[in-house]
Amino acid sequence: MKKMVFKKIVSYLLLVMLVMYFITGFAMTRQFGFDHIMSRHLAHTIHLNMTIPFVILIILHVFIYIKSDIKKLFKSNGRKNAPKK
Repeated sequence: MKKMVFKKIVSYLLLVMLVMYFITGFAMTRQFGFDHIMSRHLAHTIHLNMTIPFVILIILHVFIYIKSDIKKLFKSNGRKNAPKK
């Protein structure tokens, strides 16, 4: 149960970070009217400070899902493919 909660927290935080990354990127380049939401300097500061947390969340997200897929793969293959004596 705790694993599912952790997966959801990481996934939702990554989603929020991704949306903020796009918003600050568009505000820095003054596209789609996002420069009216925040100044170019503020967007640049936020964008640069989000890099490390963004990378950490991506690594966690990928690790969590690869780990569960590998467990499922080995659990399903189990002893079925073991050589017969």
